[in-house]
Amino acid sequence: MAPRPSGALRLAAALLVPAAVLAAPPQQQQQPPPAAPQLPRPTYTTEVSLVTADVTVVDKDGRPVTGLTAADFAVKVDGAPRDIVTAQFVDLQRLEQPAEAKDEAPLVSGNLSMGAGRMIAFVIDQGNIQVGSGKTVLRVAEQLLDRLTPADRVAVLAVPGPGIHISFTNDFALVREGLGRISGMAARIEGTSFDMGLREAFEIERRNADVLTEVVARECGTSPICPQAVESEARAIVAEARNRSGLSIAGIRAALSELAPIPGPKTVLLVSEGLPTDRPLDDLLDVGSLAARARASLYVLRLSGAAFEAAAQRLGQAHLDDAQIQTEGLETLAGLASGTVFNVVGSGTGVFKRISREISGYYLISFEPTDTDRDGKAHEIKIAVNWSGVTVRSRREFAVRTAAVRGTPASDQELLRGALGSPVVLTDVPLHLTTYNFGDRASDKVRLLIAAEIGEPRTGAAERGLAFALFDLRGRTVDSGLLRTTLLPRDPGSPSPLVYRGNVAVEPGDYVLKFAVVDDGGRVGTVERRVHARLTEAGDLRLSDVVVGPRRASRIVSPPTEAHVGGAAFSFVELYADRDELLDRAHVTIEVAQTADGPALVSSPAPLVRSDTPRRRQAFANLDLSRLPPGRYVARARVDIGAGPIATVTRPLVVEGGPGSAPVPGGTQATGVKHRLDFLEERAAGCLCTHAPGPEDWTGCSTSRPTRGATARGVQSRSR
Repeated sequence: MAPRPSGALRLAAALLVPAAVLAAPPQQQQQPPPAAPQLPRPTYTTEVSLVTADVTVVDKDGRPVTGLTAADFAVKVDGAPRDIVTAQFVDLQRLEQPAEAKDEAPLVSGNLSMGAGRMIAFVIDQGNIQVGSGKTVLRVAEQLLDRLTPADRVAVLAVPGPGIHISFTNDFALVREGLGRISGMAARIEGTSFDMGLREAFEIERRNADVLTEVVARECGTSPICPQAVESEARAIVAEARNRSGLSIAGIRAALSELAPIPGPKTVLLVSEGLPTDRPLDDLLDVGSLAARARASLYVLRLSGAAFEAAAQRLGQAHLDDAQIQTEGLETLAGLASGTVFNVVGSGTGVFKRISREISGYYLISFEPTDTDRDGKAHEIKIAVNWSGVTVRSRREFAVRTAAVRGTPASDQELLRGALGSPVVLTDVPLHLTTYNFGDRASDKVRLLIAAEIGEPRTGAAERGLAFALFDLRGRTVDSGLLRTTLLPRDPGSPSPLVYRGNVAVEPGDYVLKFAVVDDGGRVGTVERRVHARLTEAGDLRLSDVVVGPRRASRIVSPPTEAHVGGAAFSFVELYADRDELLDRAHVTIEVAQTADGPALVSSPAPLVRSDTPRRRQAFANLDLSRLPPGRYVARARVDIGAGPIATVTRPLVVEGGPGSAPVPGGTQATGVKHRLDFLEERAAGCLCTHAPGPEDWTGCSTSRPTRGATARGVQSRSR
């Protein structure tokens, strides 16, 4: 069974950076949260041509509106319109079957198709929930927990502290247990000597003579000292209310600040029975900015406190006014954070059905900033949709980081470390990734080759920051690293994603690989992949994975993330043995069939070529697929030692028609001797490791030459 991602990410954070508060180890989860750090605003570099923002668009029933294009959105920054370039809908309910339920991991892992999951933080305002209301909190929260998927992550923060503090996790049993232990700490704010409501106390404290006269007439009779006692008690009530609201507001600020370092959009569910403040705008003015920095959509769930409501109805209009003043505080909070308030009565089933619908998808839009947007300051942003009957939720501000702020690649390192510590997959940069297993030249380990396609199609090279972390099934970090490198498009001369090839040597076994990228605009993408790092056993022989891909004029063979070929293709496999004489007897045939065990439609011998490493052979074949109709096929390398096949390794491929589908000159005959596999000869040069000054100082790599087209700089060494 795969490890819980929260454990793996917890170790990644421990290895690479001081973790965000919500990535704390389990033994710290129920400790009071530390003081909120002073956090920078979300920033983007001056090189960025586009700024991105996530936008939720729902209909009157809370269902995400799909099918919108860039033309349907309008963006204004400080009141001035901006040109929208792209609008992409991210469907958070399109989830793959969990990896632990599969026999094998998918061949290609992608962050847009795999289901990114959602980050949902319950912020429980225990200071404004009645004593003994823990069952109510749990009953309400379970309405949403029952609708989540294994890809989602949930955190619980009880404010003000000390209180329950659970990091983002998909261990929903732990979440339920923590929520069940929240009991609430609030008693109704009222006087000890007089029947005086909260609103009356606020008005008396403001020296409203009419309200004071009304309360004195009702409560004092003829006592000459009673008016002063009423004023004194009003001040005590106000002091208690402001202290209670101040503690809760400070806790909410701290919770949003803790969320800010974790990349990606989040849903914050603030559960409270009220917020007793007479100056909500002054007290809550910065909450909107904090929510924007955290990329948090705020839903305020106002619980119906049965005992409080009954008392209010019994004691009259003044106490009904108290309920209203507490509601006004929550409504102001939601308004400043572009959120909404739901009154939860009973189980709140209808409320949580709506919230579940609303958070099931969002749009990622990009727009062109101006020079004035790039001053490093916060700018107001308003996003609208030219459809009627829809609700739009988006952040209220953004900031673009200047070159002076960006400074060295260390800022990219911070973003990458944060990405590896994110509880969920991040989708701001599209990513597709696969892995291949080869034998390591210097040990009995498996050389795990990483092949990734990065970003939207483009025609030119671009510099990117990359990072990876590899975990075993106990969640322990096996290897990790950072790299800043220039990448080339997959298809020279035509728009295509950037490609990266790297590798790491590991002991045979099962792992979880997390890969992250940051582009020149500060946008981050991540992808996770379950990895089976094993060679195929064939008696006393061992086989690498088979590589198949489009054949080009270059001598460099580049294993594709996903094999899409025309009529000309290459295929390659390596064989290993403890004795060279076993390899001398082996024969390899590369075939293409409709299915893994179907009859061969194309077949080519792949002569074994000695490598510069003992007990290793390489087999390479060119394939003529020009007679195959477009469609999905399987390439397989079949190995025999004179008495029939002893092992077969396979790899899916897609045959495409059109240009480039001409047959390879010379038919299907192999040309392995002429085409040295540079990606294997130099494969360690593309790894995520240290490049110190000087071309001979690749720490931890088996070669001093960087892979062609990829120049590393400003790299941090990987930790072991």
